[in-house]
Amino acid sequence: MIKIKNSENLYPTIFKEHLLFCLLKSSYKEDIIIEDVENITLLTSIIKLNGYTINKFLKKIFNNYKELSFKISNVNMLYYTNTYQKYEVLLSIRFNDYNWTMKINVESGLNLKGKDEVFYLPKLKKRIILKYLTKEEKLAKMFFQIIENILASIDILDKFYTLYYSKIDDELFLSILENIYSSTKEKLNINEQIKKINNLKENKIFRSKWHRYTLKKTDIKFNLNDIQFCLKNILAKLKERVV
Repeated sequence: MIKIKNSENLYPTIFKEHLLFCLLKSSYKEDIIIEDVENITLLTSIIKLNGYTINKFLKKIFNNYKELSFKISNVNMLYYTNTYQKYEVLLSIRFNDYNWTMKINVESGLNLKGKDEVFYLPKLKKRIILKYLTKEEKLAKMFFQIIENILASIDILDKFYTLYYSKIDDELFLSILENIYSSTKEKLNINEQIKKINNLKENKIFRSKWHRYTLKKTDIKFNLNDIQFCLKNILAKLKERVV
């Protein structure tokens, strides 16, 4: 069970609970997967997102919810290809004569299924069931972003490496990766990617970013060599399969 907790966001936690309950009551509840409950990230595979469809998609969800008012005030495209899209959406919230803003991310295009998970909403005193991204799916999504250089950052590398060496089902992870590349029709040139990873430390900009990141986050127990080995190890396993 996932308990919604207070976060560092500027908006009250109860809005997050209302948003999740709003998803439960919508007709899309079986078609939306939640990835992140700290900074809400929603994934869907039923539509291809663009400036028009994302507004239509979200409005259909919010229009049926009466407890408070969610209005789409801005949509910012973070990444777009024919196969994978990511948007940042700014919501205006009207609640008891107060106005707030709340950011969520909405993504589409990757063949991810999620699993049913119980969410406990302490402010609303409710337990609800929604689709939630599994650890293996989170890992596969991050790997895809890193290899395809989609919004890849030092932070993603850190989270990816840490999650990879937690307890995961390695066979399931590789199978999910295969499904992602199959659904997006992206061609994975493994030999080329291994060369890029080998040259990772030669990139002065990347080395500088990594150095600044590790100065801020002093609890990191791995280095660039470890990340290189991790990525190359996964690519080597994929090379033995059909991707």
